[in-house]
Amino acid sequence: MKKNTYIILLFSFLLFYSCTKDDIAIEKPIPVLEKLFSENELANSYKSATGYSADFLYNDVNYFGIYPMVASGNRLYLGLGRSIPAATDGAALATYAEGDNSLTYLKYIPEQGIMTFTKYNNAIAVPGADPCCGDVLDDDGNSGRYNNEWDWGNFYSISTQNQTVTKHRNLPNVVHGWGSWFDTTTNTFYYAGSGHMADTESRTDATTTGFIFKTTNSGQTWTKVADRSDGIGLYRTYDIIGIQNRLYAQFNDELSGACSIAKSLDNGQTWTPIPNSEIRCATRLYTVHDNLVALSTDTKSFIIIDASDAITTHPFDAQFQVSGYHIMSIDPYGNIYTGTKDGRVMHTVDFDTWTEIAHLEDTSIAFTSSTYWEEKQWLVLANWGENANLWKIPIINSDHKGLPDILE
Repeated sequence: MKKNTYIILLFSFLLFYSCTKDDIAIEKPIPVLEKLFSENELANSYKSATGYSADFLYNDVNYFGIYPMVASGNRLYLGLGRSIPAATDGAALATYAEGDNSLTYLKYIPEQGIMTFTKYNNAIAVPGADPCCGDVLDDDGNSGRYNNEWDWGNFYSISTQNQTVTKHRNLPNVVHGWGSWFDTTTNTFYYAGSGHMADTESRTDATTTGFIFKTTNSGQTWTKVADRSDGIGLYRTYDIIGIQNRLYAQFNDELSGACSIAKSLDNGQTWTPIPNSEIRCATRLYTVHDNLVALSTDTKSFIIIDASDAITTHPFDAQFQVSGYHIMSIDPYGNIYTGTKDGRVMHTVDFDTWTEIAHLEDTSIAFTSSTYWEEKQWLVLANWGENANLWKIPIINSDHKGLPDILE
């Protein structure tokens, strides 16, 4: 009798295990999105560092928060704006290290917001989004034609070795620094912006133009690469990026117009617009698998342009929505991540099949910026508004497929 009982119990255990082991694997908990700072910490520390409160409304919306982020070693570098670029005074540069309870502010910068960061050599480049606050004279103490803040464009550089900030105010007639890219093969830094031709007596009547400049000495001197006459924007040039032997510029010809893409095959000497390449202005350009990736004008699709200028559209609006300028992060293995308007984190490798890898319970939080921190194997995200904060999710993908091991 005892022998039969043992056999029955053993059979029952094996049956239970075989029926439930797959269910157990499926029911693994998804990774947790960890909020890095206490409530209102960002708003309070920003006010202490800059003197500006975080309650400014632009078109009745609070856009305060973190805009560009980039990691270097064990530090994360961040750019904070009181609102979207060119909306109102107030911007700052800061760093974060694992375990910090608050940001370390490196410098308040006299700009209306901040748009982008680019790593180069042992530094991080920061184009000035919109000079403000009485910032008039250039590096040599000279004013320009109009003797105001729009005579010169600003360029900041953060040392990743000692976290000091260097400023150069020497980009003639540049008002906005929107985008940048560093060519490691030629040690050339490209600056995409907009401004005026300084061709009238009154600044308000001056002809608008997009600009591309380049430097090989960390912004001490600049060479103009292109302006409105070269086909990179009658109004603004929002971004620039290089892929192999191709340079791409994002531009528009009027304030309310959609943006398009121009391409150069000779290091910016000549530019050709890519037909039917309408995209959303200001959202960053990305390179994935040697293709150019941008956001569609209606913000419902990713637009991919290959080396032959063939364009494909990859809709995602049936699954999620995005907002902000830094909407995508890419790890070294080609995995692509994006944060959504309802507090989710999505993953793909081909822009067609998306997998949710994490989410917040509070669906009112919209992620507006993200970056992949390779040193930590974290995906870091930020949200704007009165509850602006920084979030992390560990992406420990030992097989490099992009899904955290906990989901494998």
